[in-house]
Formats: sequence, C-alpha cells, structure tokens
Amino acid sequence: MNYYIIHNGQQVGPMPKEQLLAYGLCPTSKVWCEGMPKWVDASTVADLQPLLASQQPPTPQPPYQSGYQQPPYGQPVNNQPQEIGFGDAIKICFNKFADFEGRGRRSEFWWWYLFTVLVGWVPYLGWIASLVFIIPTLAAGARRLHDTGRSGWLQLLMFIPCIGLIILIIWWCEDSKGDNEYGPSPKYPGMIG
Repeated sequence: MNYYIIHNGQQVGPMPKEQLLAYGLCPTSKVWCEGMPKWVDASTVADLQPLLASQQPPTPQPPYQSGYQQPPYGQPVNNQPQEIGFGDAIKICFNKFADFEGRGRRSEFWWWYLFTVLVGWVPYLGWIASLVFIIPTLAAGARRLHDTGRSGWLQLLMFIPCIGLIILIIWWCEDSKGDNEYGPSPKYPGMIG
C-alpha cells in the first residue's frame, strides 16, 4: 500500500510505508492512502503502528528565536505562519511546474503572478514567456482554488467575459481555509476547515 505524507507543508508521495521514515514520520504526521476519506495523523493508522513503535523518540529542538534561526518553510513561528517571499514563490511554482494537485498559499500565487507580469514586460521575451508560463500559472491557480476549498476546474470561469475573471480574483484573494479534501492547510497546519 502506498502512502502520501505532508513534509514541510507539501504533499509528498506515493511511497511505501517504510519510506515515510525518510520524511520524518512521527505520530502527528499527516498521512493519506487510497481508501482513506481524509488526511489523518499517522498514529491513527494501524498499518503504521509497528513503524512508529520502532522509532526512537526525537531529541527536543531548541525553540526558534527571533533573528537567530528561521524554521523550515511552512512551520509557524510563535503560532504565526511563515510568509512566502517573491523568490520562494517562483521556486515553488517552477518546482511544481505542472502539478495541479495539493494546495497553494495566497502569497505563493500572487508573487508568481507578479513575476509573470514583470517577465511579460521584457521586450522580445514577453510573448515567449507568456507561452511558457501558461501551464505553471494554471497549476498555481488550481492549487490556490484548492486552498479555498474549490475545484481547480473553476478556472474555466475565465472564459466568461469580465464576470468570470472578477469571481476568480475574489476567490484567489481569500485566505487559506483549514484542512479540506485537497490536503492539510499549508498556512494553518492542523486547523479544521
């Protein structure tokens, strides 16, 4: 049976259960496999109990201190979600070039959109870039809609003049919802939508 795991705020998988250890499997890790209705804690999956029991307890990490050390992407600092910057968003969207699965944060989507607009203004490069960026922009838009609990197919509303684009912009501007059918919230881990 192959599993998916949420690692650093991103969905990873499918993989055999033994490989989950490489992604830091712990009792509170969110996992999913075919047949499960939603993402659950690894501790609630009977098939993973022997794997969790074989692990040594993790050594406690020092708390993150302001100006001292930044946590990995997606990990909250003082219960505040970590912001995604311009460069992070571009890297994420290029890494997920044609990935229409999972969820994407609002800042990820809008920084990517700004990047495509800026590149589009470059003489002689703009029209080539607009062709190259079609798929990653649609993928980022779909992940953004998933984050608000909507289907990525709703991007087809773009073909309705004016009204469709206005509706999409409103949805793209909404804040992240809690965990939903597309995975756990990348902004508010553990929050139920």
